[in-house]
Amino acid sequence: MARMLSIRFLTQRHWLLVALPVAALVAGAATAVAMVAGSATRSARPAVIGDPANRSAGTLNAQAVTDAHAFADLPVPWLGEQFNGLNLVALQHQVNPLPATLPWARGRTNASALILVYGTCAPRAANGTDEVNCDPPLEIYVSGPGSSPPIEQLKLLPGWATPTSVRGVPAIDKGIGTELFFDNGLSVTVYSDSSLRGEALDALTIANAAALGLQPVEAGANLEAVGNLVVPEPT
Repeated sequence: MARMLSIRFLTQRHWLLVALPVAALVAGAATAVAMVAGSATRSARPAVIGDPANRSAGTLNAQAVTDAHAFADLPVPWLGEQFNGLNLVALQHQVNPLPATLPWARGRTNASALILVYGTCAPRAANGTDEVNCDPPLEIYVSGPGSSPPIEQLKLLPGWATPTSVRGVPAIDKGIGTELFFDNGLSVTVYSDSSLRGEALDALTIANAAALGLQPVEAGANLEAVGNLVVPEPT
């Protein structure tokens, strides 16, 4: 069930980071950026993700823990096996094609996306539809270089919060999540209730630091070193 949920999120709610290249391919990069701006103005602050009554800790996914430590294509910011009573229930990697016309693709043809899900919920049909889904309480989304607009572009769009700094890295509050932007084109978004998000951002460490040859990053420490990593283009 956890894997089904993570697939749902990769293909639907996180359209900004995964499906945006597709939008650019169909409608042009300018239209895609306008869509991002429109979504931002609908984001409420403070934010609550899903139904707080429809949540549970979930079952720890041992394979996800192993994969988080061993993954070598992207840095894996995570919150350990458990955070605030929520277990790591899923980790999914996806490679997405990038249209040549995408202005922030940096010459890449593919980009990686990685999602970690903490906690779970009971899938329910949305009102008036047959689609069954739910919103887990906390997710970490890693967007590989080339697949997310740079902060310089987003900060000019109406409805987005003024850029700030989180642990030494430029960041933007997107209402339902906070996105961190790194010099190498990588971005990391924590989706959660706003009441929990600050604690989660401060608690992030890098699960696969050893696999990447990166010095361990302690909770609360500066994350700038992640932006110095050379992230290979996925195939």
